[in-house]
Amino acid sequence: METITLATPRNLSRSDVESILQQWAAVQGACVTPRGRLARRYKTEGASMHWHIAGHRIGMGTVEVTYNPDTWKLDVSVHDNRPGGWATAAYRDLGKTLSKRSKTR
Repeated sequence: METITLATPRNLSRSDVESILQQWAAVQGACVTPRGRLARRYKTEGASMHWHIAGHRIGMGTVEVTYNPDTWKLDVSVHDNRPGGWATAAYRDLGKTLSKRSKTR
């Protein structure tokens, strides 16, 4: 697994992160899907939030994003079981985008 961990400003909200992810995914031709506690009917405890960003075409792979507002950390990763030509390069680009955009919030 390849991961980029970013420290975020303390005022970065879930909606800030989702907005950045949605805008970035639209440009990349990908879609954002809430996972884990954001998607379950019966929410698990804890503050951590998780999204998958997958390309619209088969074989593009999946980029995963996890944000924990309690620690102000945001992880952008590609797991070994979800690689693809797009995902392997895209997670680095998303890491840069999130780093820049979260500083302006």
